[in-house]
Amino acid sequence: MAMRGKSKSGTTQDVPSGRDGDEASLRQSEERLRYALNASSDGLWDWDLATHHVYFSPRWKSMLGYADQELENHFSTWDRLVDPSERDRVVREAEDYTADRIPKFEVEFRMRHKAGHWVEILSRATAMRDAQGQAVRLIGTHTDITDRKRADDEIWRLTHVLEQRVQERSTALIEMEDRMRRLVALVPAGIVIYGADGRILLSNPAAQKMLGLSSAEAAGKGVEDPAWQFLRADGTPMALEGYPVSQVLARRAALLGQIVGIRRRPGQVPLWTLVNAEPRFTPDGRIAEVIVGFMDISERIQAENLLRQMNDELEKRVARRTADLSESEARLRTLSEATFEGIMLSRNGIIEDCNDQLARMFGYSRGDLLGRAVLNFVVPEARERLGQAISEGVEAILEQKVICKDGSHRLVESHGRSPGGPNALRFTAIRDVTERRKTEEQLEASRAALERSRRLAEISEISAGIVHQIGQPVSAIAGNVFAARELMAQGHSSRATMDEMLGEIEADLQRIRDIMARLRSLVHPLQNHRQRTDLNQLVAEALDNLNAEAEAQEIQVQFDRAATLPLVTVDRVQINQALRNLVENAFQAVATSPVKPRLVRITTRAVQGGGVELEVGDSGPGITPGQEERIFDSFYTSKPKGMGIGLRIARTIIQTHGGQLEACNNHHSPGATFRLRLPVCTPPAP
Repeated sequence: MAMRGKSKSGTTQDVPSGRDGDEASLRQSEERLRYALNASSDGLWDWDLATHHVYFSPRWKSMLGYADQELENHFSTWDRLVDPSERDRVVREAEDYTADRIPKFEVEFRMRHKAGHWVEILSRATAMRDAQGQAVRLIGTHTDITDRKRADDEIWRLTHVLEQRVQERSTALIEMEDRMRRLVALVPAGIVIYGADGRILLSNPAAQKMLGLSSAEAAGKGVEDPAWQFLRADGTPMALEGYPVSQVLARRAALLGQIVGIRRRPGQVPLWTLVNAEPRFTPDGRIAEVIVGFMDISERIQAENLLRQMNDELEKRVARRTADLSESEARLRTLSEATFEGIMLSRNGIIEDCNDQLARMFGYSRGDLLGRAVLNFVVPEARERLGQAISEGVEAILEQKVICKDGSHRLVESHGRSPGGPNALRFTAIRDVTERRKTEEQLEASRAALERSRRLAEISEISAGIVHQIGQPVSAIAGNVFAARELMAQGHSSRATMDEMLGEIEADLQRIRDIMARLRSLVHPLQNHRQRTDLNQLVAEALDNLNAEAEAQEIQVQFDRAATLPLVTVDRVQINQALRNLVENAFQAVATSPVKPRLVRITTRAVQGGGVELEVGDSGPGITPGQEERIFDSFYTSKPKGMGIGLRIARTIIQTHGGQLEACNNHHSPGATFRLRLPVCTPPAP
């Protein structure tokens, strides 16, 4: 009785009737399939969908590092070893295939190796269906594609490295990289079964595709066919006895991992394959068949050639870049020797290189400076600031004294920067400003002398004006007093006459008081015209008037204003004068500082409980300790051009408004801060 089995494609196959014939045919088919799969390095699995019993071939298990007896032939074995993140996707693919929703089952996923790492798997399967077309079994193979995945990753990595180092990618390389990815995306195995006479009995579609033959053309073809040419790994022709089939027939043993090139017709580019071959023996020990499995590795060979070309190209570019850097270094050395400035390269505070100009500046030879600490060449009081700039790797422009070989000191201006951070190479340009500073000091002394002369002249003029203005009323008073005495002595004094003379004396005294009031207004302009005012607005007006002076002295003014401030009742002219005095005092303080940037910061804020507060801070030398109150005394000054009345006038104005003005040195940075407070009050009723 004949049995008919329906495959996925719907074709039928007649098998011999009777149990013995069925079993013999089945054993022969299974044995042939086993040899074919062993030769192709693939693992076989057969899944009974009703019982979940799964047969896993020994190769299937060894692919994951297990012996045959170590894994149970059950669906749970696969379920345990598959990557959990991919399990549901693979199961859905199988369900869609068995339900006829997709035409084929071919899926990639990962399984856990006994050693703990992941093995990349390509699984293909076909369904066996019953008479009603229902799938009852899935029979498939596992192919280890881990090496292909690694080859993909390695090619990508090397391509990326090349992109980073040469910073260019041509269109041709991009297209070639894309083609390579497509070529290595899938590497199917070809299977050919030869008879004992060396002729092809059977071949699978993958083998036919690689060999360029149809099934009919491949059948009966022998290895000695003159149209075929087999090549050794080095590309030379392979003798007939070296063919994989010939070796297996002669040695009666398996052949594993031989690289063979196949040229199908003269002049054609050979197809490179990795070949495994294994004989199948009859019960009496004769070779019945030779199963040959081969994998197309042409992409791998091409990739290796491309990598060699890329490496050669990279080495050439590195050589060219090295030559360019050497030439650039030579030009830089020539330039550094031609400049009048000293050039120093240091790392972590140690001098690594310098030019001859720096060595001459310090009185050393260039070799004496190399390997020594930078801080050893600056005076002790300058080491902390320079050391901080070096350790933090920040850019710094400093004016400081350096110690020469003979012990003398030179004043230098240095500009240092570390582009790569604290531990990177630091570049410093050093200029000797000793003579320039002496010239500037002499000019400053001359200016100060001229300023003193000008002030003395002004004082003389003011004094003369005061004497002239007060002299007339004083003379008139003296004349009236003399006349009054004469009249009294002569006894002619009448009350009317005396009242007239006393009136004239009072008028002259008022003139003196008016003159003194105008003189005081020059020093203390305290008119009482107060109104409610926004302090932020007064600060902005004062800064507008001082902007040109700040730019001329390279001073950065930063105004940190409060978003909202309560209004204060003040005389706008007087408070504006006080603010100008404080800001100009800060300008004078930072103008003498060698440290840049020269910074003046103005801050306003509301005071809890009522009132406003304003701070004027600078980055100058600060206040001499113990002189915080004395600086507000009249005619006290620490500046060559100061008159000693600006701060006194400012404090007087603030105090007449019920406020306070005080000064202190900054806690965490150079300079001083002047802080004023004004109360919030309502204007007097009209």
